[in-house]
Amino acid sequence: MIEAGAFVSPKWGAPDGRHGDVYRGIPKDPGVEYPVLVPNMKGLERAIDAGVKSIAIFTAASETFNKRNINMTIDESFVNYAPVAARATAEGIRVRG
Repeated sequence: MIEAGAFVSPKWGAPDGRHGDVYRGIPKDPGVEYPVLVPNMKGLERAIDAGVKSIAIFTAASETFNKRNINMTIDESFVNYAPVAARATAEGIRVRG
């Protein structure tokens, strides 16, 4: 498995917001997963548009780190990820946390 990027706001990731272009441009070997980090539903929608087949959702054990990293408390992140994981699963996308 190879981490293939993060579908985050252009404020936090690729400055031009072209995560989909980057993902589509990666040569992909059969049998290798290329999960991308997806922090919210907008990120999932961009990942779906790019043809992503595997996502990673993430939170932290520290409230401070979580607030600085994804701008949510740990509890808020669990509430946020429930619909993201459900939609991804419904779309046939593998989800890992």
